[in-house]
Amino acid sequence: MRIKTLFILSMLSISSVAQQEVIGVPTYRPQSPAPLMKTGDTLNLPFKDDFSGAVEFPNTRRWSDAKGYVNNTFPVNQPSRGVLTLDGLNEGGRAYDLSHAGSDTLADVVTSAFLDLSTATSPYLNFMYQEGGYGEAPESNDSLVVDFWHVDSARWERVWSVQGGQLQNDEWRWAAISANNPKWLKDGFRFRIGTYGALNGAFDVWNIDYLSMESFRSPQDTVIEDPAVTLPLPSLIDKFTQVPWFHMTNSQFKSSLDLLYRRNGPAPVGGWQLYLRNYNLYQDGSVIDGNVDNTVNSSLDHNQNLTYTLPVATGSINKSVTQETNVTLETWLSGDANAVGIQKNDTIVHTQRFSNVYAFDDGSAERVYGLTQSNSYILYRFQPLLSDTVKGFQMYFGEAGANQSRSPFQIVVFNFQNNAPGTIRYLSDSIYYPQYAGAQNQFYSYELDTSGLYINGTVYIGVKQLSTVPLTIGLDRNTDSLNQIIYGDGVNWFPSLEKNSHLMMRPYFKYHPTDISVREWDEVERAVIYPNPSNGIFRVKLNEWTSANLSVLDLSGRIYWSDEIQNGEEIDLSSLDSGVYLCRLVNGSEVYSLKIIIQN
Repeated sequence: MRIKTLFILSMLSISSVAQQEVIGVPTYRPQSPAPLMKTGDTLNLPFKDDFSGAVEFPNTRRWSDAKGYVNNTFPVNQPSRGVLTLDGLNEGGRAYDLSHAGSDTLADVVTSAFLDLSTATSPYLNFMYQEGGYGEAPESNDSLVVDFWHVDSARWERVWSVQGGQLQNDEWRWAAISANNPKWLKDGFRFRIGTYGALNGAFDVWNIDYLSMESFRSPQDTVIEDPAVTLPLPSLIDKFTQVPWFHMTNSQFKSSLDLLYRRNGPAPVGGWQLYLRNYNLYQDGSVIDGNVDNTVNSSLDHNQNLTYTLPVATGSINKSVTQETNVTLETWLSGDANAVGIQKNDTIVHTQRFSNVYAFDDGSAERVYGLTQSNSYILYRFQPLLSDTVKGFQMYFGEAGANQSRSPFQIVVFNFQNNAPGTIRYLSDSIYYPQYAGAQNQFYSYELDTSGLYINGTVYIGVKQLSTVPLTIGLDRNTDSLNQIIYGDGVNWFPSLEKNSHLMMRPYFKYHPTDISVREWDEVERAVIYPNPSNGIFRVKLNEWTSANLSVLDLSGRIYWSDEIQNGEEIDLSSLDSGVYLCRLVNGSEVYSLKIIIQN
């Protein structure tokens, strides 16, 4: 069964109108880059990727396709931040085939660049893998596979596979695959990792981390020596992940945050000395506070999840702003972390956006949520920090196994009464339908069919589902929930079993969003790419950032190149055809865009 179904009944009586919860999966994701690799572009060993330096899709310098999804929200108990997720979505973020729920066809595949193994000695491909995580777990008829490219016969050969249903969703296991056979020891070798699972969405999820192909390895070489940050940083404010800028003065800012990290590997003689009290705090790109501490403030425990309480001077944040603002916290491990393991996973960044919305979710949709009963309500409890006028809702919808774009709903607000929904305060006359914003975790704005609704206390907000076809509201499953999802028919109410989840449904106030999917690009010139035009060899000057993730797109939105870049770095785009391209730079939640011209 490809859609997980949950049943909830009243504790006192079995209601004839009890709805069936349907927890599906989203099928939208960013457009991935087109491969730029040539047959002659062979890389030498070692080949390593822990997916901590990429954003949303694999590094095009290492991978010749990008059907996988790089993220830090699908895995559970990850050994370091950043994993590669494989499922039933193609490189455009859409289901391969909405009508195909079987596991008889190869779905997601990531293919390495061409490698030169002609002088390699005892090369092994090693990686860690996990089933499901916060995503939908594979079953026994699903599988994760590895193929090697036979250079002489120019065909793929299956060298390893594992069936689903063998691991708990928080368990990680090692794969070790030898490439020491003479038929693999060629220049022009490559490998691919693929999945057999449903093709109609983000089903049958596998997560991959700490991948490497190196010489002089063995199946027993599964030791990681790497101090690393693991989970995303939490919100800087209590209760919410986003608050309107005009309610900032009533927000309760935290004075400390939990930094989650691990010391992966055996304890060396003397231990690793880690300094954890390092951070920079920015508001709209300007540093407003920071700390560098060379005092050892870490335990010496290894191979377990560790927490450090990081003091942050949030009192330096300007809360009396007159427009939208963003606050960014960057923190990092230092000390022996600078010399041991992978440095990219030692730093983590969190950006807190203050626009005109309230949010409980973190913007990641690991599943989608709906009911099988018509004329039923999906709600959660909400109270703004200040009484104000709600103008509408931003919602994330994702396809799940079929096209639900004709599933009608109304927007509803219930009064709060006896710790439950009371009378209806507002029910839209308008009938709405799911709109798909066109990329992973993007929201669509639904305007109320009134001039606004004044909220001056606790209410229940949500939707009335009018059809038996389940809605597919985004469900954030990896953010601790302070707000229970409830559902019912208006009289009988039931708590959702998805207790640690948030509906991706955000009320917005005062004015309508001008851009609901990404932050508006700043008027400030964040970067310069020069010379422009050029023959494809450019240099990037970052005026406010030390690094950023750069994607190069054509004017139709197709991504051709993507990687993390440093200030002053040269990039080679000479393989692209002459024309005009869009360059998108991302640093945390901040986005900057400019155009370049290639003339070759």
